[in-house]
Amino acid sequence: MIDRWHFPNDILTGHIFDAFVDKDGQLALLSFRDGLKIVSSSVVESLTRIGQGPGEMEHWAAMFNTDPYLIDVENSGKLIYFKKDNRSYRYDKIEWLRHDFNFPFVKGAVFSDGKWYLAGFSSAINKKIDNVCGYFLSIYENGKQIKRLFYKDFKGLWRGPYLLSAYIRLFHDRIWMMLASEPEVQVFDAKRDVSIKKIFLKMPKFYKQIQDYIPFKRYPLDKLIKIYENWELSYSRIENFLVNEKNLIIQIRTADPGKPKFAILFFNCKDFTLERTYFCKDLLLAEKDGYYYFFENGDPGLDEEVTCLSIKICREK
Repeated sequence: MIDRWHFPNDILTGHIFDAFVDKDGQLALLSFRDGLKIVSSSVVESLTRIGQGPGEMEHWAAMFNTDPYLIDVENSGKLIYFKKDNRSYRYDKIEWLRHDFNFPFVKGAVFSDGKWYLAGFSSAINKKIDNVCGYFLSIYENGKQIKRLFYKDFKGLWRGPYLLSAYIRLFHDRIWMMLASEPEVQVFDAKRDVSIKKIFLKMPKFYKQIQDYIPFKRYPLDKLIKIYENWELSYSRIENFLVNEKNLIIQIRTADPGKPKFAILFFNCKDFTLERTYFCKDLLLAEKDGYYYFFENGDPGLDEEVTCLSIKICREK
């Protein structure tokens, strides 16, 4: 660790959706209950004002950073643009993506060459009422959906594939995607919008595979929340992944009480062999110029050890 941004009076209570480090070294952090915050070494600024007016957010689900904009992507199809002004972001404009029955439950988003790539489950037309299937990548151009990719058949009736975290990253002209539930990477060509390859990663021995998806039952809401949390902590859930020139970097839960909470796995981007592993108790958020940003003690939406907003900045020795 080379730095720590510690704010004992700032509390986050919701699952972290995504994070980016902008050109000025500020950390943009989007979470379920707390919305969008900009964090630096000395201050935490909240950009979230609840509502439907200019600059107000209501159904935030993902974000994307492209200089000078930080863009909030909402599950309603609304895109809210905040523009960098000195050290702060200010509301600039709104755009819309067409919201219809094919609109995904957004979990992540990237923008490339005039197109939006949204990660999240979108149901397919299925004649079998006892089988759930659909797509996890939806592509939009000029506000309209033009293609869906990354098809998955759950081979049964599951309560909610929309609960499943889907991670998406843009690296050069490639779209990289992973689901939280499996060690498989999907790579797409962002020019032609086609699948290039699927890579099934060979995981370390301590990796604990998912046993089953949440069964479709009508639990009371107060019980369902705890059942969902226990399920998310019962396997080696993929928490995040990053891509650079040399490595595919994945953070997983060990799901082993005898080991630290998380493991960070560095895979070689040429042959996808596992090169090295680090264990830690903090949640990996983002990387920039060889510096790694972590949320101290884990995810505030899942880990009880989290006490406040505290960011650790680390680099490899």
